[in-house]
Amino acid sequence: MDSQEINDWMSFCEHKRSFELDHFSSMFMELYLESLTEKEKSDLETVFSYIPNKSRILDKMFRLDFRADDKTENEITNLVLQDLKEKRRIIDSPSLIQAMDYGVNAIMSDEEKFAEYAGCELNCLFYHDMANYFVQHLSKNDVKFRALSNAFYGLASNAHLQWALTCDLLNLDLSFDNYFELYLIGVDYAISEKGIYVINYRELMGNEWA
Repeated sequence: MDSQEINDWMSFCEHKRSFELDHFSSMFMELYLESLTEKEKSDLETVFSYIPNKSRILDKMFRLDFRADDKTENEITNLVLQDLKEKRRIIDSPSLIQAMDYGVNAIMSDEEKFAEYAGCELNCLFYHDMANYFVQHLSKNDVKFRALSNAFYGLASNAHLQWALTCDLLNLDLSFDNYFELYLIGVDYAISEKGIYVINYRELMGNEWA
Protein backbone atom coordinates (compact mmCIF):
# COMPACT_ATOMS: atom_id res chain seq x y z
CA MET A 1 0.00 0.00 0.00
CA ASP A 2 1.15 3.53 -0.75
CA SER A 3 2.75 5.15 2.31
CA GLN A 4 1.51 8.63 1.43
CA GLU A 5 -2.02 7.34 1.07
CA ILE A 6 -1.80 5.69 4.49
CA ASN A 7 -0.54 8.95 6.00
CA ASP A 8 -3.37 10.84 4.29
CA TRP A 9 -5.87 8.34 5.69
CA MET A 10 -4.52 8.78 9.22
CA SER A 11 -4.69 12.57 8.90
CA PHE A 12 -8.23 12.30 7.50
CA CYS A 13 -9.45 10.07 10.34
CA GLU A 14 -7.78 12.29 12.95
CA HIS A 15 -9.43 15.41 11.43
CA LYS A 16 -6.09 16.99 10.62
CA ARG A 17 -6.72 17.25 6.87
CA SER A 18 -9.75 17.14 4.58
CA PHE A 19 -9.94 15.09 1.38
CA GLU A 20 -12.57 14.29 -1.20
CA LEU A 21 -13.92 10.79 -0.60
CA ASP A 22 -12.64 9.49 -3.93
CA HIS A 23 -9.10 10.32 -2.77
CA PHE A 24 -9.12 6.92 -1.04
CA SER A 25 -11.05 4.94 -3.67
CA SER A 26 -7.90 3.19 -4.92
CA MET A 27 -6.45 2.51 -1.46
CA PHE A 28 -6.89 -1.28 -1.77
CA MET A 29 -6.55 -1.50 -5.55
CA GLU A 30 -4.04 -4.13 -6.76
CA LEU A 31 -3.38 -5.10 -3.13
CA TYR A 32 -3.95 -8.80 -3.83
CA LEU A 33 -2.08 -9.21 -7.09
CA GLU A 34 0.54 -10.99 -5.00
CA SER A 35 0.49 -12.37 -1.46
CA LEU A 36 0.26 -9.76 1.25
CA THR A 37 3.56 -8.67 2.74
CA GLU A 38 3.97 -8.12 6.46
CA LYS A 39 4.02 -4.38 5.78
CA GLU A 40 0.73 -4.57 3.87
CA LYS A 41 -0.84 -6.52 6.72
CA SER A 42 0.40 -3.85 9.12
CA ASP A 43 -0.99 -1.14 6.82
CA LEU A 44 -4.41 -2.82 6.86
CA GLU A 45 -4.28 -2.93 10.66
CA THR A 46 -3.52 0.80 10.64
CA VAL A 47 -6.34 1.63 8.22
CA PHE A 48 -8.96 -0.22 10.26
CA SER A 49 -7.65 0.90 13.65
CA TYR A 50 -10.03 3.87 13.27
CA ILE A 51 -13.06 1.56 12.94
CA PRO A 52 -14.80 0.40 16.16
CA ASN A 53 -15.91 -3.00 14.81
CA LYS A 54 -12.77 -3.75 12.83
CA SER A 55 -12.25 -7.45 13.60
CA ARG A 56 -14.76 -8.94 11.13
CA ILE A 57 -13.63 -6.68 8.31
CA LEU A 58 -9.95 -7.35 8.93
CA ASP A 59 -10.65 -11.07 8.97
CA LYS A 60 -12.20 -10.79 5.51
CA MET A 61 -9.41 -8.55 4.18
CA PHE A 62 -6.81 -11.12 5.27
CA ARG A 63 -8.85 -14.03 3.87
CA LEU A 64 -8.84 -12.38 0.44
CA ASP A 65 -5.18 -13.34 0.30
CA PHE A 66 -5.88 -17.08 0.19
CA ARG A 67 -7.31 -19.41 -2.44
CA ALA A 68 -10.50 -20.97 -1.11
CA ASP A 69 -11.38 -24.62 -1.64
CA ASP A 70 -13.63 -25.52 -4.56
CA LYS A 71 -17.34 -26.06 -3.89
CA THR A 72 -19.77 -28.51 -5.45
CA GLU A 73 -22.66 -27.18 -7.53
CA ASN A 74 -25.04 -27.93 -4.66
CA GLU A 75 -22.84 -25.99 -2.25
CA ILE A 76 -22.63 -23.05 -4.68
CA THR A 77 -26.41 -23.06 -5.17
CA ASN A 78 -26.94 -23.04 -1.42
CA LEU A 79 -24.56 -20.09 -0.93
CA VAL A 80 -26.37 -18.11 -3.64
CA LEU A 81 -29.81 -18.83 -2.17
CA GLN A 82 -28.67 -18.00 1.36
CA ASP A 83 -27.18 -14.72 0.16
CA LEU A 84 -30.40 -13.80 -1.63
CA LYS A 85 -32.45 -14.78 1.42
CA GLU A 86 -30.59 -12.05 3.29
CA LYS A 87 -30.74 -9.50 0.48
CA ARG A 88 -34.47 -9.92 -0.07
CA ARG A 89 -34.90 -8.30 3.35
CA ILE A 90 -33.89 -5.08 1.58
CA ILE A 91 -35.74 -5.64 -1.70
CA ASP A 92 -39.42 -4.72 -2.02
CA SER A 93 -39.84 -5.07 -5.80
CA PRO A 94 -42.40 -7.85 -6.53
CA SER A 95 -40.68 -8.70 -9.83
CA LEU A 96 -37.33 -9.20 -8.09
CA ILE A 97 -38.87 -11.31 -5.34
CA GLN A 98 -40.64 -13.45 -7.94
CA ALA A 99 -37.38 -13.97 -9.88
CA MET A 100 -35.56 -14.93 -6.68
CA ASP A 101 -38.29 -17.48 -5.94
CA TYR A 102 -37.58 -19.23 -9.25
CA GLY A 103 -34.25 -20.31 -7.76
CA VAL A 104 -31.00 -21.02 -9.58
CA ASN A 105 -31.66 -21.65 -13.27
CA ALA A 106 -28.12 -22.59 -14.29
CA ILE A 107 -24.47 -22.56 -13.25
CA MET A 108 -22.37 -21.65 -16.27
CA SER A 109 -18.85 -20.90 -17.42
CA ASP A 110 -19.89 -18.84 -20.47
CA GLU A 111 -18.77 -15.30 -19.63
CA GLU A 112 -20.43 -13.69 -22.65
CA LYS A 113 -23.80 -15.27 -21.90
CA PHE A 114 -23.55 -14.35 -18.23
CA ALA A 115 -22.85 -10.72 -19.20
CA GLU A 116 -26.25 -10.65 -20.94
CA TYR A 117 -28.01 -11.67 -17.73
CA ALA A 118 -25.90 -9.28 -15.64
CA GLY A 119 -26.91 -6.40 -17.92
CA CYS A 120 -30.62 -7.19 -18.02
CA GLU A 121 -33.16 -4.71 -16.65
CA LEU A 122 -34.10 -6.78 -13.62
CA ASN A 123 -30.52 -7.26 -12.48
CA CYS A 124 -29.92 -3.52 -12.88
CA LEU A 125 -32.98 -2.89 -10.69
CA PHE A 126 -31.49 -5.27 -8.13
CA TYR A 127 -28.22 -3.29 -8.08
CA HIS A 128 -30.12 0.00 -7.89
CA ASP A 129 -32.20 -1.07 -4.88
CA MET A 130 -29.18 -2.49 -3.04
CA ALA A 131 -27.06 0.59 -3.74
CA ASN A 132 -29.82 2.92 -2.50
CA TYR A 133 -30.04 1.00 0.74
CA PHE A 134 -26.34 1.45 1.45
CA VAL A 135 -26.27 5.08 0.33
CA GLN A 136 -29.00 5.82 2.87
CA HIS A 137 -27.18 4.05 5.70
CA LEU A 138 -23.76 5.47 4.84
CA SER A 139 -25.17 9.01 4.80
CA LYS A 140 -26.08 8.61 8.48
CA ASN A 141 -22.58 7.55 9.50
CA ASP A 142 -19.09 8.96 9.84
CA VAL A 143 -17.63 10.18 6.55
CA LYS A 144 -14.72 7.76 6.84
CA PHE A 145 -17.19 4.88 6.44
CA ARG A 146 -18.22 6.27 3.05
CA ALA A 147 -14.58 6.60 2.07
CA LEU A 148 -13.91 2.99 3.04
CA SER A 149 -16.98 1.73 1.20
CA ASN A 150 -15.69 3.44 -1.96
CA ALA A 151 -12.32 1.78 -1.40
CA PHE A 152 -14.04 -1.62 -1.01
CA TYR A 153 -15.49 -1.20 -4.49
CA GLY A 154 -12.01 -0.38 -5.78
CA LEU A 155 -10.81 -3.80 -4.60
CA ALA A 156 -12.36 -5.62 -7.55
CA SER A 157 -15.01 -3.31 -9.08
CA ASN A 158 -17.55 -5.65 -7.50
CA ALA A 159 -20.58 -4.08 -5.84
CA HIS A 160 -21.61 -7.32 -4.09
CA LEU A 161 -18.18 -7.56 -2.47
CA GLN A 162 -18.41 -3.87 -1.56
CA TRP A 163 -21.77 -4.47 0.14
CA ALA A 164 -20.51 -7.56 1.97
CA LEU A 165 -17.65 -5.56 3.50
CA THR A 166 -19.71 -2.41 4.07
CA CYS A 167 -22.32 -4.46 5.91
CA ASP A 168 -19.71 -5.38 8.52
CA LEU A 169 -18.33 -1.85 8.51
CA LEU A 170 -21.72 -0.42 9.52
CA ASN A 171 -22.47 -3.31 11.88
CA LEU A 172 -25.89 -3.77 10.26
CA ASP A 173 -28.38 -6.45 11.21
CA LEU A 174 -27.56 -8.20 7.95
CA SER A 175 -24.90 -10.66 6.90
CA PHE A 176 -23.57 -11.07 3.39
CA ASP A 177 -20.98 -13.63 4.46
CA ASN A 178 -22.41 -16.08 1.93
CA TYR A 179 -21.57 -13.75 -0.94
CA PHE A 180 -18.08 -13.30 0.49
CA GLU A 181 -17.62 -17.07 0.32
CA LEU A 182 -18.86 -17.04 -3.29
CA TYR A 183 -16.33 -14.35 -4.14
CA LEU A 184 -13.50 -16.39 -2.62
CA ILE A 185 -14.30 -19.32 -4.93
CA GLY A 186 -14.67 -17.14 -8.02
CA VAL A 187 -18.46 -17.27 -8.33
CA ASP A 188 -20.97 -14.53 -9.11
CA TYR A 189 -24.65 -14.42 -10.01
CA ALA A 190 -27.26 -12.29 -11.77
CA ILE A 191 -31.05 -12.12 -11.54
CA SER A 192 -33.19 -12.28 -14.67
CA GLU A 193 -36.91 -12.72 -15.32
CA LYS A 194 -36.28 -16.48 -15.62
CA GLY A 195 -34.46 -16.85 -12.35
CA ILE A 196 -30.89 -16.73 -11.10
CA TYR A 197 -27.90 -17.39 -13.33
CA VAL A 198 -24.57 -18.23 -11.75
CA ILE A 199 -21.11 -18.06 -13.27
CA ASN A 200 -18.13 -20.04 -12.02
CA TYR A 201 -15.04 -18.09 -13.10
CA ARG A 202 -12.77 -20.70 -11.61
CA GLU A 203 -14.19 -23.32 -13.96
CA LEU A 204 -13.98 -20.84 -16.83
CA MET A 205 -10.29 -20.15 -16.23
CA GLY A 206 -9.34 -23.71 -15.32
CA ASN A 207 -5.71 -24.04 -14.27
CA GLU A 208 -5.12 -20.31 -14.77
CA TRP A 209 -7.06 -19.61 -11.57
CA ALA A 210 -4.66 -19.50 -8.64
